[in-house]
Amino acid sequence: MGKVLAIANQKGGVGKTTTAINLGAALAHKGLRVLLIDLDPQGHLTEGLGARRSYMDTVPSLYELLVSSKKDSLADIKVSTETMDLVPSNIRLVLAEQGLIAQRGREYKLRSLIEPLRDDYDWIIIDCPPTLGQLTDNALNAARAVLVPVQAEDTSIRALELLFDQIESLERALNVNIQIIGVVATMVEDTNVARRTLRILRENIPAMLPTEIRKRVRLKEAWAAGQSIFRFDPESDLLPTYSELADELIARYTGEGNGRG
Repeated sequence: MGKVLAIANQKGGVGKTTTAINLGAALAHKGLRVLLIDLDPQGHLTEGLGARRSYMDTVPSLYELLVSSKKDSLADIKVSTETMDLVPSNIRLVLAEQGLIAQRGREYKLRSLIEPLRDDYDWIIIDCPPTLGQLTDNALNAARAVLVPVQAEDTSIRALELLFDQIESLERALNVNIQIIGVVATMVEDTNVARRTLRILRENIPAMLPTEIRKRVRLKEAWAAGQSIFRFDPESDLLPTYSELADELIARYTGEGNGRG
């Protein structure tokens, strides 16, 4: 049965979507079957894989699947892109936060949609919105495992505290365990601020991964081209980094459980 992983951080601009795309590509390049789910109404993951324009007005969309009682499935809306499959975002997904509030068992909606597909994939990766609302709760409950990208800057520590608090609240409310599979430093620069922040993070966050993803203009260029860095620049020095990150997650993933250490 496929592993399900949420990539979450309510702080925007930390490389969350870039991590989802290129981690997925790294896993696919290892011969694994990968499905990416764009749960962000902004649709950056969908756009970063070149599918945004085609799916902005598609019905049914992920929004309809989450808030309606119809029998449509994720298989009805997923598309193929590069070496991965994608459940694209749709502009109507912005209405899902309000629509889910009235739903019975609302935190389980995405989980129930994913379950029928778990035998079809080795990894299902959910790109969460940069908020701590109903959509992120759905992703965390569906995955029960989360990877947290974090930028090496002063405000990152407080953002991590808020996310960890949200996870603990969800665990208590639903009586589930959510594994923090790792915290990965992204967009790392060789500055005093970055070095100091990384030192503080490593001293205080047991889940910090050894891998550090360096800041590279080519990542932005790849996203703008609608491609992973693996397709956009096969000679990039980031390919071994993302491959290493994939290996770390494969080794750490335990399914149900809590990994805060």
